[in-house]
This record gives sequence, structure tokens and C-alpha cells, in this order.
Amino acid sequence: MKNASIINVRGMFRTHGIRPNRALGQHFLTDRNLLQREVEYANISRKDMVLEIGPGIGNLTELLAKRAKSVIAIEKDLRFRNILSELQAKYDNIRVVYGDALQVKFPRFDKMVSNLPFKIALPLTFKILEHDFEVAVLLCQERLARRMCALPGRDGYSRLSVQIRRNADVDFLEVVPKNKFFPPPKVDGALVRIRRTPPKFDVPSEEFFKELLKFMFSQRNKTVRQAVMALKSTGVPKESLLEVLSRIGRILHKKVREIKPREFGSMAWAFWEELGDLTEVFRSFFETHGLYKHENE
Repeated sequence: MKNASIINVRGMFRTHGIRPNRALGQHFLTDRNLLQREVEYANISRKDMVLEIGPGIGNLTELLAKRAKSVIAIEKDLRFRNILSELQAKYDNIRVVYGDALQVKFPRFDKMVSNLPFKIALPLTFKILEHDFEVAVLLCQERLARRMCALPGRDGYSRLSVQIRRNADVDFLEVVPKNKFFPPPKVDGALVRIRRTPPKFDVPSEEFFKELLKFMFSQRNKTVRQAVMALKSTGVPKESLLEVLSRIGRILHKKVREIKPREFGSMAWAFWEELGDLTEVFRSFFETHGLYKHENE
């Protein structure tokens, strides 16, 4: 007897003559109950404008369309055009935008529910955080989900953890085993819920703070003092760096991975007030040391 909760994703691909593109990080959920839980976690209602990234075969898109005021889906792979067109003919509240979600300008949205392409889940999460919204329920790799939720000093604590803690409240919802996907990925997935909040502390510049975090976490196992003094290699005067350190003295001997989000905020102001905008200096450091060639590192 067939399990009614299992979606025959393989059969859908065969019917439409499509093969999943692993190079694009395409892994499709086969569990209808899990898809329904995603919609419930976001508490979708008829007043919501929902954004979905990577609708693919539309198995989540249809559930969203049944509950939301409107659904805007961004899809890069044109091979899904026929499937999604059939879905649009059935539901008049679906709009599909074809393009790369990393390049496409996001429309206004209240909520996001997305099974993110694993390959670009990290840079997509950073992009999502640049927007105002109520809640986002995201499926990504379990390791990335745990990084989103990690606390200072714990495994996985990273620049992503800091940015999420500054701009949102986050919940780890559940692990999604790899056998719930077709084709199965190499790692388990997980669901997280991000509730957007006003920034919990101010920084002198969003771009500057982003690059500061990248710089500091490229030296995550060094002390703050060691990490800051590494900027001497870019030509920043030692005396100026020592002045920055004097402003943030109480955390000098902590490891970078132990610093709390708000302490990174204070550090940003110390740099800014002593040395001004070092955004390009940080970037030259990355280039010199071969760091962060790709945003998903």
C-alpha cells in the first residue's frame, strides 16, 4: 500500500523529462507532511505576501498558494517553466520570476518559506537578512542551520551567527534526514525559523561591519589582540591599532570565536572612531591572504 504522505518526485521528473541538477544544489523534498509543517511553522494566512526561492517542481509552492494572499517564486532553472506554468494556471496568486536569486532584486514580502538550494544557502541567508520581513522558515544543510543558531564559544559560531543574533531571533525547528529528499544529498538538512527584529545594536556602517566580521572570523581561533594586530600587514600603523585595542581592552585576550555579538558592535565603533572606514583595508587583507574568495565560505 502506498504511503499518501510520500510525493513521487522521481516520477514527476521522468514525466517532464528533467534530471535534478546537483551542481545547482537541487534536492527536492518527498515528504508531504514535512512540507505542510513548513507552512504551519510560518503561520501563513490570507494576508501574507510570501517569497519562495527555488520552487522547482512546485510541491511547496502549491501549499503556500492555498494559504497565502500571494506567492512570488524565484527560479533559476528554466526547465521547470512548464511545471510552474501549470501551477500558475491553477492558482492565480502565484507569480514566478526566472533568474538567479543571488542577483534578482527581491520584491517586498512579509514572509519567506523556502527549501534553499544547498549550494548557495549561505549567501542567500545573508541576502535575506538585508530585507525587512516578519518571519522566514528555511530548509538548508543541518550544519548551516546549527551555525545560524550557535552561541559564542560553541561549535559553529560564526559571522553568520553574529549577524542573525543582531537582526533576528532564530529557532532550530527540526532535522530533515537525507532520505527525505530526491535525489538524497550527502548531508542531512534542517529547518530553522528566523523572526526579523530591529537591529539589537547600532554599527557605524552595515558594509563595514560585514567586512569586520569576515576579517575577525578568518582568525577565529586567535585572540582579539592577535587578530587586530594582523592588520599591520596592510600598512595600518601599529600605534593606531594599539589605540583600538585600548578601547576594547576587556576582551583582548578572548578568542574571536568567544566574542558576543554586541561586543563585535563595540569593536566596530572602536575601529571606526580611531581609523575611519576600513572596509577596503579588510578586503585587501582577504585578497593578500586568499580568504573568502566566495561568499559561501
